[in-house]
Amino acid sequence: MRRKNKSPGKNLPGPREKGLVNGLENRVADSLKILAVDTASQSCGVAIVHGDTLLCEICVNTGDTHSKQVLSLMDTALGFSELKLTNIDAYAVTTGPGSFTGLRIGMSVLKGIVLADKKPIVGISSLDALAWQCNPYHGAVCVLMDARRKEVYCAQYTLKAGLLKKTVEGAVVNPGKAISAIHEECAFIGSGAVLYRNLILEKLGEKAFFPPASSHLIKASSAAFLGLEQLQNRQSMEPGHLVPDYLRASDAEIKRIGKG
Repeated sequence: MRRKNKSPGKNLPGPREKGLVNGLENRVADSLKILAVDTASQSCGVAIVHGDTLLCEICVNTGDTHSKQVLSLMDTALGFSELKLTNIDAYAVTTGPGSFTGLRIGMSVLKGIVLADKKPIVGISSLDALAWQCNPYHGAVCVLMDARRKEVYCAQYTLKAGLLKKTVEGAVVNPGKAISAIHEECAFIGSGAVLYRNLILEKLGEKAFFPPASSHLIKASSAAFLGLEQLQNRQSMEPGHLVPDYLRASDAEIKRIGKG
């Protein structure tokens, strides 16, 4: 991939204009304080941003259950940012695909908060968040998240001048099928890209680019900055409309359908 000589903070999520933000009266997007939570995978993360500035980000990848971590991480992030929950203007949360249980934990925590304080909330695709993390590079991006059963959650994008455009919608596919559809220079990111790195290199060789190891974990800050973009475009959601995007049925649902 060709590297752009621009800082990631200025590249993403793209140009914004000051204007009204849905549910926030006459506040402008660049002044908003957003708290974001990610519980979509094995890691658990919380981030707080103030406009384009990242105030604090904490990511824990110890394998402990997210229900034991997320509230503690939120308290810690607020403390380091010298903020209280009442200072937060809006929230963002990853909505999947990913861990069925993990997604429900993160979304339930934030939905409970916004129902009480009437603040806006936005849902961010886990795949979009990972693609966003390929900045400041530009070109084709393929997100591969391990979906187990020798499958991956996959979506494809183009990333140019900090603007992210989805070219292939998210789906659950065989990793070989996902990789065989790509013929150009491409950045591969996500747990599936790590797991199937050799397969990718066999197919694409030097055309395949892999970001640093730390980039393959979803960052809550990615959800926060993408959420800021959605809020600027008046795309906040009612808590009741915020639901996980699993992309496929759970094992229990598959068994139930099979018995039916």
